[in-house]
Amino acid sequence: MRLSLPIVSAVLFLAFLAFYAHMWNHSMITRITKETNLAKFKEKHLQILEDVRRERNRFENEATAAKMREQVMKKEVQMLTNEISRYERSMENTDEFKKHIGSILSSYHENTKGLVQKLMTGNTATEVRNLTGINARMTDILENLKNKVTEVSEDQKTTLARVATIHKHITPNLTTSNPSQLRMVICMTGQLSRLELKSKIKNVIGNNKLKGHHIDVVVILDASNVTKYSDEAGGMKVDPSLKPEFETEESVRRELAPYTDKVRIKWYTQPADPVVAEWYYDGMYDYNYPKDPIERSKRVKLHVRQYATIEQCYDQILELELDNGIRYDEIVRLREDAFLFTPIRPLHELYKDSEGPMPDMITNECENWNGINDKGALVKRSAAETYFRGPMRAMYVDKGSIDSSQLRNGEGFIRAVFQDEGKLNIVQNLELFAVAPLRPACAMGGHPCLKVLREQCFEKVIEEFPFPLCQFFDVTQKEISSGIEGAGKLHYKRGASKELRQINANG
Repeated sequence: MRLSLPIVSAVLFLAFLAFYAHMWNHSMITRITKETNLAKFKEKHLQILEDVRRERNRFENEATAAKMREQVMKKEVQMLTNEISRYERSMENTDEFKKHIGSILSSYHENTKGLVQKLMTGNTATEVRNLTGINARMTDILENLKNKVTEVSEDQKTTLARVATIHKHITPNLTTSNPSQLRMVICMTGQLSRLELKSKIKNVIGNNKLKGHHIDVVVILDASNVTKYSDEAGGMKVDPSLKPEFETEESVRRELAPYTDKVRIKWYTQPADPVVAEWYYDGMYDYNYPKDPIERSKRVKLHVRQYATIEQCYDQILELELDNGIRYDEIVRLREDAFLFTPIRPLHELYKDSEGPMPDMITNECENWNGINDKGALVKRSAAETYFRGPMRAMYVDKGSIDSSQLRNGEGFIRAVFQDEGKLNIVQNLELFAVAPLRPACAMGGHPCLKVLREQCFEKVIEEFPFPLCQFFDVTQKEISSGIEGAGKLHYKRGASKELRQINANG
């Protein structure tokens, strides 16, 4: 059967269409495959770049931390080297003076022998006159010699005390045998413009000086001397027209002089942009920490500056011990704006007749935010190394077994360093250490205000607050509810609302 031409043409046309469709589908499939592979390649390439960037940042952070660890170790080695050199020079001076004493005694012996020979062979009257003159000169020499021996004796005492102090820095402190005559040092850290002294003089410096204790004071001041308040982020306004109580270093010295044995003031430049360990940053996840990474980084860097400043306290305390040849029995550390409500009694007084062990540290139980209140503490000398150097050492040298997931905030970190890692015996008691920040330059009708966020806690001891409580910006009912559901805390915002305080009290 013969096919007609139209039918053949139609068949050929359909075959061509089928072939073209097949080729077009093959081309599209190939193109889509290539684009998919290219997208996957780009994604893998970007992931590689991100991994490289992350590794580079980790390496840079580790390098910076290693550099800071090296600086800490160099500083400690330099301090010990200086003390060894000072001890060696003292011993050299003692040997030279011994030779000088021997020379004087030898000369005196020769003069006496010559005088006796002249008395036996010469003119008695003349030699008696000579004897009188020589005796007068020898009396002066012996008097000077006595004074020199006294000076050397004191120098040797100081040298031996320095050596003893060096050894005691690495050995446990012994309980003072006479708690009525303690050696105490009070260290304050912060800004000159925020410095409050009246309550400190009344309740820790002056009252303990009147008891007969030796009282030295160290003040570590921010060299920038720019008034800063972290509370401004919470809505508390600062009145720049209000002048601070102290504007010069000399005015601080004059205020403290009648109540202290020695005052040492140091201006310290805080690190402008400190490196924060990644594990520490991750551990600061409490409800009141900023969610924005940049703002959160700024917040945790404030912690590092605080720890670095506190460490400066210990450096100055060591210098005082080495300069004076003494070892303090107890140390009080306070923020510059800390207001003391009640007198601070030394540990050796509180536990004089106690059958139990004396604690290493006492601090305020209120507003510790499930950690340890960082506004101040009374510390036994043997615990000072852990208290003052512990946070920086844990941050940059060895964090030990600290679990960042259990920190939540700076107070939690301090608890981990002091109690969990440092094994310090800590008593948190408002009656023994009642303290809260006093804001002297806040817009509270021209009056200072107390930054007290848990009013009910303080009211267990404080019958009436000597200053009004600081007020922050209003909180909404939604914030009140979320704050109660989220562990019942709103931190900075709590002070603004009586309604919230009432709900907290009832709940």
